[in-house]
Amino acid sequence: MPHKGARYQSECLPCVEGYYCDISGIDQLAPATSMKQCGANDATYGYYCPAGSTVETDCPVGSYCPVGSAYHIQCEVGTYGLTVMNGGTQKGAKTKAQGCAQCLQDKYCGKRGMAEAEMNNCGSGFTCAPGAMAAEPHPTQSGGLCSPGKYCSVLSVGEQDCGAGTYNPDSGRQSCNYCPAGQLCPA
Repeated sequence: MPHKGARYQSECLPCVEGYYCDISGIDQLAPATSMKQCGANDATYGYYCPAGSTVETDCPVGSYCPVGSAYHIQCEVGTYGLTVMNGGTQKGAKTKAQGCAQCLQDKYCGKRGMAEAEMNNCGSGFTCAPGAMAAEPHPTQSGGLCSPGKYCSVLSVGEQDCGAGTYNPDSGRQSCNYCPAGQLCPA
């Protein structure tokens, strides 16, 4: 039980989770006057404060940190962390809506806590819808095989039509076939 008048520093208790104590002599029995809630004074940038914090810790990119957070919360699989700039420093945001967005078209985000620069290209022969979680998504999981008559390469955005003089009879192709000699293949 906290008590006033401790005689030794070893009798002092650490600041509680979600708060920081930037001065000595904190009175845990009167927290409103002595402890500061983590992130309460900033509307945009996220901070977290584990137990014993004397300062707020910047929320890392790929995460968000609501007011009073003891830990940062990583963006979910299928999403990436938006970069919030503060004086040239990249930080995570205060809320999930400010800090995490669906993975982009023809990219996938296969792990938690990814930054935008860590997004991966969709696999060859596949198309990935926003929010994809795998390079070769199943049609019910934000994407699927590239359609016949089209191709999907690692560097293309969306399905691309086969050009004049080429064709593709199959799904899941990363390139188109040239028309056989003497046959017409309209675009």
